[in-house]
Amino acid sequence: MLKRDALKYDLKAALQTVELPSTKEQILRAATTLFAQKGMNGTTTRDIAGLAGVNIAALHYHWGDKEELLQAVYQNVIDKTLELTEQLLRQPVFGVQRSVTKYLGKIFDFFIEHPEYPRILLFGNLEEPPFLEEMRRRFMTPLIQRVSGWLTVLIGADKVRTIDPEIFLFNTYGMLLTPFADLGCQQEVLGEKVPDPAVARRFKEQFIDSVLTILGLD
Repeated sequence: MLKRDALKYDLKAALQTVELPSTKEQILRAATTLFAQKGMNGTTTRDIAGLAGVNIAALHYHWGDKEELLQAVYQNVIDKTLELTEQLLRQPVFGVQRSVTKYLGKIFDFFIEHPEYPRILLFGNLEEPPFLEEMRRRFMTPLIQRVSGWLTVLIGADKVRTIDPEIFLFNTYGMLLTPFADLGCQQEVLGEKVPDPAVARRFKEQFIDSVLTILGLD
């Protein structure tokens, strides 16, 4: 039979292994949630502090002002998205159609798992915070150019249909983000909206099918 002191020790040891988010991380998570729901213009520092369970002074101590916090949120979204994209681009190609289907599916699933990410990107396109243009230039433009170059090689080798690579990528980006725009008519027409699993599956299948059709891989 275990002694009471031994039970206390085991509980204490277990609690010590649980990593609780720091105050700074709590504020970042709260900001991510609210920026995804209401955008930068619709979110106040008081909203963020309230959701994070801290006072305004703590928010400003860790993050300065709202724009600095928003920039950290966007940087996190871009970093995670680029990390996934880089992983996919490094994987071996086993047939163009199979590889494109796999890449698109994983990116869509990633956004389903983190629906706040595409919504933050959408709000960024609408609100255009001052820092975002430089962030796009440093991180997004090189990625677009890289994938465009890959598509150009495939076109030259007659692996995909002749398209305008850059325009194709921007159109694809739009198709990827639109399901997360939280349009009221989406629920009215489909019965539910993303990220409902059944609706997400329909969007994912149509998204992949549309891209394959454009590339002549259907």
